[in-house]
Amino acid sequence: MLTIRLANEIVEQTMLRLKRNVNVMSIDGIILASGDKERVEKFHEGAKFVAESKKTLIISDDNIHDFPQTKHGINLPIFFQEEIVCIIGITGVVDEELLNISSLVQLTAEVLVHQALIESKSEWQRKMSVHIFEELISGTSINRFVKERINKLAIPFIAPYCIILLKAEQKTGSHRTLIQYIDDFFYNKPVIFGHFQLDEYFILITELNQTTLTKIVEAFNTYIKSKFSIKIAVGEHVENLERLPHSYKTAQLALKHHHTVSKVIYHQEVEVFTLFNPEVAHHYSIKTLNQLDDKLIATLQCFFNNNKSASATADELQIHRHTLAYRLSQIREQTFLNPAEFHDALKLQIALWHREG
Repeated sequence: MLTIRLANEIVEQTMLRLKRNVNVMSIDGIILASGDKERVEKFHEGAKFVAESKKTLIISDDNIHDFPQTKHGINLPIFFQEEIVCIIGITGVVDEELLNISSLVQLTAEVLVHQALIESKSEWQRKMSVHIFEELISGTSINRFVKERINKLAIPFIAPYCIILLKAEQKTGSHRTLIQYIDDFFYNKPVIFGHFQLDEYFILITELNQTTLTKIVEAFNTYIKSKFSIKIAVGEHVENLERLPHSYKTAQLALKHHHTVSKVIYHQEVEVFTLFNPEVAHHYSIKTLNQLDDKLIATLQCFFNNNKSASATADELQIHRHTLAYRLSQIREQTFLNPAEFHDALKLQIALWHREG
């Protein structure tokens, strides 16, 4: 719907270039704004005709009796996305000069309408995105109202999902907001984003696998770090919307332990801090060890029991060291954790403890 403010702006901008009165009318035929203030809020028969016919109407001596309380002039439909949003009328006897001017006035009006409505739609989408995000990370069940809101955004919410959190401080010389830069960079990508808490921003990415996501996030960091002192924290990928609170918590944790500006930190880098929470650790244990068969589990446990000594482990299991090396490489490939490295070994050990518990 066209606002009074936008209607007045169209009148002001077009009349700057004309020596004639301009009216902007709603599709109901009501004059919303006019250079002739006495005509505002009056009904315009010609505008109603244009709205219904979607055609330009010239009012002259020949037909003015068909349109009571109107004046000579030309009335043109203004379209947005193939729908009439308003009618613009130029008062005066319609001659060749006015016909030429009317095309420019119509174009100017459509540009103003398009810009205003696009900005309004973008603002609505951003507000809706924040509401949806708050609902999705709240931990409450996702009801039909939330699903309806998601559908209105026209973004394919396809798994997997991942939440990214950002904290930023604008650098001198940059006059655009972080939201504007995010909007530009992620244009046409399956994301919602917004300003969430104080200096915290979120990006919820859908449909992208870990490899693609990492490339995009690193590219975004390169793109934005010259303009903002920024910290970017990437949460865990999850396979359904109900698990988004977990993705959010892992992103929060990563952000909490993020101490390097202009660097991306991934939840895996600080994941060990979450494993002191029994519920999180249990889920982590299942996720991490699920791909390992009993033989590899036993090998891993024996390796840790022997303080990561390859020779002692091979002796206890009565296998060749090459066989042990092969099994450890299998564990590394299937869990993406290296049992020989301290931080990875700690995660694997905690996973084993919770598996046994």
